[in-house]
Amino acid sequence: MLDTYVLGRPQTNYVTREVHEHRAPTDDSVSLLKEMQEKAEQSRIASFPLDDNGFSGKIEVFQTVQDCQIRAIAVFDLNGRRFRVEAASNGADFDSKEKLIVNLREEVVKKIGTEILLSMLPTVKF
Repeated sequence: MLDTYVLGRPQTNYVTREVHEHRAPTDDSVSLLKEMQEKAEQSRIASFPLDDNGFSGKIEVFQTVQDCQIRAIAVFDLNGRRFRVEAASNGADFDSKEKLIVNLREEVVKKIGTEILLSMLPTVKF
């Protein structure tokens, strides 16, 4: 067997290294976020509240430049539950606003009807 012996005191070697810290450009990212929020606000065409007995909500209408669509997003509370519905219409059509309202109405009716039927499902026996 080989035995090793250390003679003398252990040496300490000091090494100097230069560390570079790579950070995200926070000033640039914050300005980019603000710019994106401003563009989103500019793309909003209309916004109006909906309030009635047991029903409250808001509809916001946006126009997207990429695909020339007018998009409506309805967020509403019904009996204490929050729902979100989207509808779109081609912005190039002359009567696209009417089509958008009809599409939004159909989507809201579908959502409410589905939720009512799903809440009744446990009581139904086949």
